[in-house]
Amino acid sequence: MATSRRFGPAEAALVIASTLFGYLLVEAGYRLLQYRAMLRDIVAAATVQIPTDGRPSSVHDPFTGYRYRPNIEVGPATAPFPVHYRTNRHGLIAREDFPLAKSAGEYRIGVVGDSFTANVTSTQRWTDVLEDTLNASGDWRTSVGGRRTRVINFGLDGIGTVQFGAVAERVALPFDLDLLIVNMIRNDLIRRPHIRRDEAAISPGDMSGYVRTNIMSRLSWLEIYPEVLAVVAGRTLGLAPHLTMDAVEDALSQGLYYTSADQAAPGAVAAIETILGHFPTAVFLLDSSYPELVGAATPTSRLEDEVFAELQAQLPSIFWTNVVADERASRSRSVIDGWFNVPSDQHRSDAGVRAYGEAVAAYLTRRTGR
Repeated sequence: MATSRRFGPAEAALVIASTLFGYLLVEAGYRLLQYRAMLRDIVAAATVQIPTDGRPSSVHDPFTGYRYRPNIEVGPATAPFPVHYRTNRHGLIAREDFPLAKSAGEYRIGVVGDSFTANVTSTQRWTDVLEDTLNASGDWRTSVGGRRTRVINFGLDGIGTVQFGAVAERVALPFDLDLLIVNMIRNDLIRRPHIRRDEAAISPGDMSGYVRTNIMSRLSWLEIYPEVLAVVAGRTLGLAPHLTMDAVEDALSQGLYYTSADQAAPGAVAAIETILGHFPTAVFLLDSSYPELVGAATPTSRLEDEVFAELQAQLPSIFWTNVVADERASRSRSVIDGWFNVPSDQHRSDAGVRAYGEAVAAYLTRRTGR
């Protein structure tokens, strides 16, 4: 009768060593592939934001932090997601030029916000969708006396609520608006002022080296951590991957946010008060980020909630409207994912831009009929 053979200590040690060595090879291979994939996506996302003339896309502004350079074109590009936009002679993201002075037959709406308004990571702007939808609505045209509506996009990617007041006062006010919309995500409330100095553009050829030095180096690629296990069975084992695009975003955000409500709230309140001083009938929209729509908390969620509560307490007359507040319940996860450039980016895709613009148009039309 055959008997089972038992491993001796030396053989058991060899099996363990071989298994460990095999896992280390898998770990090293995965990290190399992940490094290359992330580098490719980041370089692609950064390269498509270089205007077609090769010069920087922005100029420094001592009041708003920066402005887009007039008369530039970015894209069209398709990787890692579709991007295409232009600025007009005023340095505003717009599909056409228009004069500073408003014509007699025009109703003007201006929108102040961050990248969720600027929409520089898509080929469409929800402000354009809003303009087209309102002009096609008989109810809306009746409410504005038959005038043609123009929606002007004053969005600047990266800015926070603390800068909204300067944008409204210094940039939007001269355009003689009939209505101002403030479009804010909660994360805007905790952002320190975003300032861009006048710098030389980085050529596409130099972009890879720039990303390696200034972005990829922020992650611990040689960290002793079971990254592969975290990717394969992280939910079961309670492990979270460390080498991800989210980790890059977290690393890049260091120093960009206030660390307490006491720091963040005063600037946000002052900015909103400035807006109300010039636009007392302004409409305030509370936009939704991707994590909020899918029900995921972020490291800054608690602070965002604290500052928003403080803003509401100090300015109780403001009614904040979330035009997609019910979408999480009525839409599937796949539909919501389609509204954003995930997994590469958590800004709205063209589909999300259209959905949001139509939702804002429906809200404004209902609002005028009250």
